[in-house]
Parts: sequence; structure tokens; C-alpha cells
Amino acid sequence: MRLDSGKGVLWKRLVWPALWPCLAAEAGLVLLCLLAWLMVWRAEGGLGLLMLTVGALLLGSALVLVTFLLLFQRRLHQWELGFEAPCDQLEHLLRNVYSSLPSRLKNQRLLPARDPDEGIESRLHGLLDTQQRLLERLSQRPQLEAMLESLAHPAFLAHEGTLLEVNRPLEQLLGRPRSALEGLELGYVLRHAEGAETDLRVRLPLAKEGWREFRLIRLEDGQGFSLGLLEDLDEQRHSLAQLTQARDRARQEASLQAGYLQQLQQELVPLLETLENYRGEMGEEGSALESRLQGLSDLLASLVDGSLPPPEATPSPVEPRPQVLIVDDGPVNVMLARQVLEGEGLRVVTASGGEEALALQREQRFDLVLMDIYMPAPDGLESSRRWREHEARRGEPPSVLVALTANASEADRQGFREAGMDDYLAKPYRPHSLIELVRRWLPASVREQGS
Repeated sequence: MRLDSGKGVLWKRLVWPALWPCLAAEAGLVLLCLLAWLMVWRAEGGLGLLMLTVGALLLGSALVLVTFLLLFQRRLHQWELGFEAPCDQLEHLLRNVYSSLPSRLKNQRLLPARDPDEGIESRLHGLLDTQQRLLERLSQRPQLEAMLESLAHPAFLAHEGTLLEVNRPLEQLLGRPRSALEGLELGYVLRHAEGAETDLRVRLPLAKEGWREFRLIRLEDGQGFSLGLLEDLDEQRHSLAQLTQARDRARQEASLQAGYLQQLQQELVPLLETLENYRGEMGEEGSALESRLQGLSDLLASLVDGSLPPPEATPSPVEPRPQVLIVDDGPVNVMLARQVLEGEGLRVVTASGGEEALALQREQRFDLVLMDIYMPAPDGLESSRRWREHEARRGEPPSVLVALTANASEADRQGFREAGMDDYLAKPYRPHSLIELVRRWLPASVREQGS
């Protein structure tokens, strides 16, 4: 039912259609009463007939009034029913918009339960209030255009192969204003690179003469919309070359360090032999010194064994490698573990304390964490508890937590389990012990990297 608009709509649609038949009936009744009065005025005994005529007029007027009210009520009901269809349509549209909101914005019900006795005015006010709340929630949705503009890489938003939005870096790269780019076919701007085996490599005409190759990262939503991000292949090659040079320099430094460690070990061997010759003369202090030097010799042997990792193939820049976090306040232990793990092809990050390790957890995920137990507060047990609490709160997959400790009694191992730790490694440890532990918890990854 079409709803009229403009001034006087209530008079035209409600009052007048019910009023004019009643006015016509009232006018006819008045005329009949006038004729009756004329006839009574000429007749004898007209007073009784005159009173009868007045009563008939009053009764007829009352009937006309009741008829008018009934007609007006019927018209009003029909007029209210005319609003039901637009209100239902508005409610349906509001529900469709509400269903497209992210789940975090659906914490409250959109429409209250409908009261069957609710009037059209109350329902319309409720729908308008709902629309206002929905607009407030829509303003909290991710602003795709703002995020697109904030990207440092060239990016665009397209629909059915037509550019809708481009950001400032892409506009500067092409040397054309966005008003001239938006609305163009995507294939007019992006060309497939010659010799490209996939659609990931494209060429762009630069603002200056020439073309440049880019890697296209494209996301689609299934409704024809797509978001594209362009990565400069020249910059990637330059970054990869820098990483390769840094790796080669690190290997050279590791080789020099291994030579220094071997030299130090060779100098320590004759010193231990001399101490053995004078063992009976030095007493308890000499025995303690010999014990400490022997421990240092064992540590140097471990460092020498693990300081020369075999050469490994250059990893692909997109190939994921397991990441290990070493949490220890002892620099010697950290250096030993890092040399061994990097030799197995793992990515290694170090932290000198529990707070630094927990801060790193908030930034990235680690497959394996080697946690020293005896550290300044928070110690290894407290850091492990807080680590597990953070994983449970964020719903992240758990990392493997391994305790590094000199004490591994049954009571200590029970404390490790209660803190959420998965395993332990007794200190001081040899490189092969560390490698066996890593292969036990990351078997597939380490075999692939170490093969």
C-alpha cells in the first residue's frame, strides 16, 4: 500500500472519507425534520408531534456521530496497517546490515522482542533508535580506505576487475592522480611479467619511462572485491643479498671464534697437567681450582664441538623455519646454545631475563623456549607460569617450554610440570644433548633443516 506524503495527508486519507457521508446524512436528516416541522405547524396538536420530531433529529444526529466514529476508526486502522509493510522492510534491512557486522560488534541484541500490542508509533520509534545504534556500530568497523592509505607499499582496492581505490604510493609510482586511475580496468594498469610462471609477478608502467616488476599479493572476499598489495622485486633481491652477506660475515666470525676457542683449549691442557703434578702439595684450595679449571675445559670442548656448523643451503625467503627462544642470564651458555641451534637451521632469539622473554612473547611466537630456572625475578618457574597464562588468554598454540637447570631431582621435575614446562635439560649440557632434545620436540622441522 502506497503511503501519501505532504501536508493534509491525515485530512485527505482519514477524516474526510469518513466525514462527508456523515455530513450528507446529517443534512438529509435536517431537511426531513424541517419538512416535518412545516407539516406540524399547520396541523392541530402539533406540540407533541414537534417534540417527536426534535427527538428524532437528536437520535439521528447521535447515530450519524456514532457512524462517523466507526468509519474513522476503520480508516485509522487501515492507515496504520499501511505502515506495517514499510516497517517490516526497514526491520529486514536493519537485520541484514547487522548480520554483516564483525562478531565483536554483535555483543548486544539489535532489536528488542516485539510486543503484539505495540502501536505503529512505538514500533517506528524503536526502529529509528535501532538505526541510530547500528550507525554507531558501523562507525566502529575497520576503515579499509584508511588502512589502505596508511600502507607504505603500493596497494589498491578493486571490484570485478575495476579499480575503486588506490593509495598514495601507487599514485606516485604511476605518476597519475587517483581520480584518473579509479574506474580503470585493472589489466590496463597491471601487466603480467614476461616469462612469469604464475600471476604473482606483474609489471607497472612507471611515472618515468620504463617498467618495473612487482610481486602481487591479492586477497578476495568472494563477492567480486579484491585487495592488492605490490612488493618491489628489486628491493626484495637487494634485501636478500644483504641477508646473504650478513650470513657470510657471521660464518666468518664464527670460524674465527672457533679458532680462538681451540687456541684457548690448547693453552688450558698443559696448565691442568701441571696442577695434577702438584695436587698433593696444594691442598683443598688447589683441588677446588683444579675442579673449576676442569669444568672450564669441558665447557671449551663443548663450544669447540658446536662452533663449526656445517654449511647449509640458502633458505627460501618465504620458507618458515622453527624459532627458538633462549632465556638465560649466562652469556657463555647463551653463546653455546645459539651456535648449536643455528647450526641445525633454526632461528634463534635470546633474552637475558624473564621480563624480556615475556615482552618478546607478545611480539612473536616461538616453537621452543629454553628457560633457565635460576634467574633474577621473575625466575624460570614464574616466567613459565606467566607464559602459559598469556597463551591461554590469547588462545595461542602452546610453545614447548624446556627448563635449563643444574638440579633435576624428582621434586624439581614436579615443580617444572606444575609451572607448565614440558621437559628439562641438565646443565652443563653438551651440544649433542641439546640437539637430541630439539629433535625430540621438533622432529620433522629439524630433520628437514639438518638434512
